[in-house]
Amino acid sequence: MTKPAQIISAGAPITRQQALRGKHEDAPLTGYKVTLERLVLTNPMGLDLRCAALLARTALQYEASIEVEHSGRVADGKNLTDLVALDIPCAGVVTISAYGQTAQPALEAIHTLFYSAFQAEEAAPEPLNQGMTP
Repeated sequence: MTKPAQIISAGAPITRQQALRGKHEDAPLTGYKVTLERLVLTNPMGLDLRCAALLARTALQYEASIEVEHSGRVADGKNLTDLVALDIPCAGVVTISAYGQTAQPALEAIHTLFYSAFQAEEAAPEPLNQGMTP
């Protein structure tokens, strides 16, 4: 049985070089690394385009660099193309790391997204014939 998501490290100071692991040029000069381990993707379609877009949109709300790791591959959590390329199936396990001053709240928001199986509250579409005269 897979363990629930948990914070495995929090508040460890990092340098810019550590934060720039890969292509995170927007990483802060100094900050904190927080890692959320073993999030299980429960969406039946896996990390499809809709879910990846929700994840990227959530990540973009925070001033932190976010990495999503699955099966040894790492993606920028703010980059839709990178996320889709991970090809995470249903029941896939990921580790998410965030770097920067808003790392903790960013991971909390991402945890909530995974916990809800990516069921974002979206506004109901308006009827197509609204405001039209017959």
